[in-house]
Amino acid sequence: MRVATVVGLVLIAVGVIGFLLGGIPLGSEETTVGVGPVEVTAESRESFALPPLVSGIALVAGIGLIFVGARARR
Repeated sequence: MRVATVVGLVLIAVGVIGFLLGGIPLGSEETTVGVGPVEVTAESRESFALPPLVSGIALVAGIGLIFVGARARR
């Protein structure tokens, strides 16, 4: 696959996730207490918010890049 097609697919995925989830979910797990062999972990979940305008632009740009990649093959 061409680079334009791969970048287009990534942008489409980011746009769809932005519309469906309102952002990109991020999570991390941290060890808060460790006493001997016993460890207590805490999981934090955050979200990188994507406004609908940015999601729409990513979606349209991704579709455009896929078309550009398809036309470049000819």
